[in-house]
Amino acid sequence: MFRESPGVATSSVRIGATEETTRYVNSGGSSLVRSSFLVTLRASAATQADDGFPLDDHTFTVARLWATLPPKVDLLASVRDLGRRVTAQRTASLLEQYNGPVLFEGQAAAEIFAQVIAPNFSARPRPVLAPILFS
Repeated sequence: MFRESPGVATSSVRIGATEETTRYVNSGGSSLVRSSFLVTLRASAATQADDGFPLDDHTFTVARLWATLPPKVDLLASVRDLGRRVTAQRTASLLEQYNGPVLFEGQAAAEIFAQVIAPNFSARPRPVLAPILFS
């Protein structure tokens, strides 16, 4: 698929399947066994911009069962689109300096919230350090 995008310098496609069995047992004698299965497909592509800046991008698909993966046609289209995006980034013009608000959407909004905002609302107390006394 990446041969159709000559601007891509390196690429990879990985597929993985994980099956996990978790056993819960408590002191009251109750127990629970839970099995979970996860299929992941990750395609990544990298290149270098005309000014030498390294560029990379990826696409990631997750399913609970092999049968619930998107159709092969959709997966191939996603990989083709990845190659086109990375190739287009090589020659994209640089943005002028910008100072102003930024709107985050989708996964980016969730990541910003989880990494920047949410830790400030957690109930974990900050560590208190004892003063160091030198004798």
